[in-house]
Amino acid sequence: MDTTNAANSGLHLSMAKITDLVLQYAPKVILAILTLVVGIWVINKFGHVVRKLMDKSGMDVSLSPFLVKLVTVGLKLVLLISVASMVGIQTTSLVAVLGAASLAVGLALQGSLANFAGGVMILVLKPYKVGEVVKLTDFVGKVKEIEIFTTVLQTKEGEMIFIPNGSISNSSIVNYTRIGRREVEVDITVRSRLDFGRLEEAILTEARKVPNVMQDPEPEITVEEINPIRTKIRLHAHALPEHFIDVQEQLLGASKIVLQRMEREGRQGGSGPLRKAG
Repeated sequence: MDTTNAANSGLHLSMAKITDLVLQYAPKVILAILTLVVGIWVINKFGHVVRKLMDKSGMDVSLSPFLVKLVTVGLKLVLLISVASMVGIQTTSLVAVLGAASLAVGLALQGSLANFAGGVMILVLKPYKVGEVVKLTDFVGKVKEIEIFTTVLQTKEGEMIFIPNGSISNSSIVNYTRIGRREVEVDITVRSRLDFGRLEEAILTEARKVPNVMQDPEPEITVEEINPIRTKIRLHAHALPEHFIDVQEQLLGASKIVLQRMEREGRQGGSGPLRKAG
């Protein structure tokens, strides 16, 4: 009988403690849950508003969703920590663990973070856009795509080059499209005994006939290298960046035709009005 009474007394005490705990923590838990639900709703609404403002400001479409996601995730983490503290959980150690984890991830992804930062700078500052002809690091081509971590460039050979944005942001960028024109250079090697005056006149005449070659500034020829047997000359012309590849190929073809014709004619003479390039 005493054992039964003791068991009942212990059960009553346990129930009393549970009741006290429920009465003590139930309001906090309910308030924390309400705070979490309302907070997530507010953060999502805030994200939608920020996204609309970014779209209206003309921000790049590939950047705005990422930034909105970054902001909303950060706010939700802060909300989660606040809710945990509301129910009595010690958040000091949690914040320390999150900080240490962030530092470890940052060190492990140092290169990727540099590329990400470079991508953000490119998308915000817009030194070039998709479709423009640019020189990035050592590559020249048309921009096909700008991503967060890389920029995709298509060269005149048809190669698709993926360049890390971190490298681009730390080097010079040449935007030929915004310059409005691009110099086209064609190197030609000729026999030194050819009549250079006639050769120069013939090549320049054909160069002016090539479609999309600018007449201002006019095409010109310079001498790059002279020796008793061969002379290297360079044809200079200008074209719009989007016509660069076609113009270069046509100038090279026209120059070869002129050179072959003159060699067949076998005309010889002294040096003409060409000049040594400075």
